Amino acid sequence: MEVRHKANARIWVHPLTGVLSFGIVAACNHSRRFKGQIDVKFQMSIPEELIQPAFVSVSASNLLDLLLGNSIVRLEHGAKQVSVSLDSKELRLVSRDGQNEDAQTLFKLHHAENGSFLLSTMPFGDAGEQWVCVRDGKLVATDADGYGSGRFALHRLSTNYNDWVLQDLSTSKLAVVATDDSLLQVKEGSRRDAPSFSFTRHLYEETKKCLAP
Repeated sequence: MEVRHKANARIWVHPLTGVLSFGIVAACNHSRRFKGQIDVKFQMSIPEELIQPAFVSVSASNLLDLLLGNSIVRLEHGAKQVSVSLDSKELRLVSRDGQNEDAQTLFKLHHAENGSFLLSTMPFGDAGEQWVCVRDGKLVATDADGYGSGRFALHRLSTNYNDWVLQDLSTSKLAVVATDDSLLQVKEGSRRDAPSFSFTRHLYEETKKCLAP
C-alpha cells in the first residue's frame, strides 16, 4: 500500500492579539483500497531564512478595543513619550519626567474612514485642542479642524503586542524620529525599518488637569 499526501497550508494573524494561526487542508490519495487501520505521521519543516515578520494593518476601532474604549492616550517610543512643543507646535520625543517645556503630551484618537484615524491634542493651559498633521515633512499640531488634519493608518508587527508603525495616508510615508533633535517626521521607507510607537492609557488625574478651567 502506498499513501500519497498533499497539503495546502495557510497562516493568518488575528488583528487584535497578533497570534499566528496555522491551518492545513490535507487530502490523502491511496493507490488501492485496504481494510484495517493505519497511522500516518507527517513532518513539516520551514527553512529559517524563509520565516519573515509580517505586518498587519489594524483599524482604529481595534486599537480602541485594546484600550477598552479609551480614546485619550499617551504616545510613546521606547523610554520616551511624544510631546508637542508649545512654541513651534512640532511633535518630538521627550523624557517622561515631565520637567520640560513640551508639556502637551496627551492625545485623542478620532475615527476616520477605512479604519484610519485622526489625532488631536488635549487642551493644556492656554492651548486649546489642536490637530496633528504633516507640514514640510514634519508632524505638527495646528488649529485647523478635523477635516484639515492628517489621516493616519496603523500597522503592527505580528510578533509585537504594543508596538505600532504609523503611516501618513496622504503621502503613504512612515513616521520616523530624527536622530539629531528627536523631531517626528514622515519619510519613505520600509515598515520593517520604521520605529514603532506604543499607545498607553492616560491617568484620570492627567485628564482632569487638562480639562481644568
